[in-house]
Parts: sequence; structure tokens; C-alpha cells
Amino acid sequence: MASKIVKIAGAKPIDEFEITIGQAILDLESSVPELKKELRPLNITGAKEVSHNG
Repeated sequence: MASKIVKIAGAKPIDEFEITIGQAILDLESSVPELKKELRPLNITGAKEVSHNG
């Protein structure tokens, strides 16, 4: 999953949520053949959990 997370110099270290998202992307890439081509080049620089109260 770390292969999907790209941090710039000085950024916060990778956290558990980012690891979860990176792993989910890798899981989709390997289990859904139709998405592999689109997800292969995808990387994230960070992830943030937000809640919707509405």
C-alpha cells in the first residue's frame, strides 16, 4: 500500500487512514480487472476522513 502513497518532503508521516486508503486502492486494482488500467498510475499524497452532518 505504501507504493500508492507519495509524500512530498516535509509532509506529515503516513498515518493509519492513508494506509487503509492505499490498501483499498491496491485491492481494487488487483481484484477488478476493468479498473486495473485506470488505478495503476493512481497515487495519493494524503487522505483525510471527513464526516457529513446533514
